[in-house]
Amino acid sequence: MKENYKITIVNRHRDDKIGGSELQCNFIAEKLTDLGHSVSYIVPSGKGPYDRDYSVIPCINDGEKIADAVISTTPDIVYWRYNKIHFFKAVKRIKKHKIPVIFGTSSVRDVDPGFIKKDARFRKKIKMVVKSYWNHRGFKYVDAVVVNNKAHLDRLPVAYQEIIHNGMMDDYIPFGWDKPFCAWVSSLKQIKRPEKVVNLAKDIPNLDVIVVGEIQEKKYEWFNDKDNLPDNLFYLGVKTPEEVNGILKEAKLHLHTCYPEGFPNVFIQAWMQGTPSVSLGFDPSNYLHDHKMGFNANEDWIVFVNAVNEFINDNKKRDEFGDNARRFANSTFLIDKSVSKLEEVIKYILEV
Repeated sequence: MKENYKITIVNRHRDDKIGGSELQCNFIAEKLTDLGHSVSYIVPSGKGPYDRDYSVIPCINDGEKIADAVISTTPDIVYWRYNKIHFFKAVKRIKKHKIPVIFGTSSVRDVDPGFIKKDARFRKKIKMVVKSYWNHRGFKYVDAVVVNNKAHLDRLPVAYQEIIHNGMMDDYIPFGWDKPFCAWVSSLKQIKRPEKVVNLAKDIPNLDVIVVGEIQEKKYEWFNDKDNLPDNLFYLGVKTPEEVNGILKEAKLHLHTCYPEGFPNVFIQAWMQGTPSVSLGFDPSNYLHDHKMGFNANEDWIVFVNAVNEFINDNKKRDEFGDNARRFANSTFLIDKSVSKLEEVIKYILEV
């Protein structure tokens, strides 16, 4: 039985953009390399520079060019984590070379053939739906699907599916703040609803709120001007994962206002630091509820504000939920555990 494989990953790279799936793919690439596998990482529109122990290959962001880059690495198997971008054209070409493909979901848009952005204009919505359905056809060429949110299991037309949790490191850089605070961490764009955390800061003026993340849409550039923000809200810009961990470790709560996605890393980061989450409308895998690690307000604003107040004022409850979160996260979201499970899927596809 072969022990080491040539594995090619397709996604954006964390050296170009620090996002959730980019962090996960780098963790996976590093660990698979440590385990003795030969890893190539194809990066559409990659800019670099890259200084990694595995091979990083930037390419033109086009289905055929992505496929050609993949084929050039002569892999035993492909791990695709690039959503459904150019997916149908690329995967069809890859399968002509008899290369097995694992599709790793990162978002609800990956499992929903008709997904559209809530703020898109009508013509853009039509274009997005057509493109989504077109690329959804690519799943007939996929050998396995791995999801990071159990709600996404069995939503794609692929027989072999597994849940593999995101892995996360708990290293942190200490953070100091002279008042109690809550933390909101995400990219500043419409799907994340950062304006909601501004509204929360206004509704709870006696509590500091720290906001961390990259401004990815021009409509949120007003965060750069402190005069536009409540006196108790502080935008700190982009931070490294280790810096984010330090902020979350000291925060009373992790606040989440984003629309449902996949399984945001920030939940795991907060839980590993023993910080419970209060979410406006998303509970990934229903873990907040099932494991008593926080609260989901199900899009009810009054309930959301009241929940934040309750956790802030009830030290016993906050500590209990924080302890639950730390225990669950440190037994569930380990990088070694996640990559080991992916290795099992790879071996099953190639050898069974």
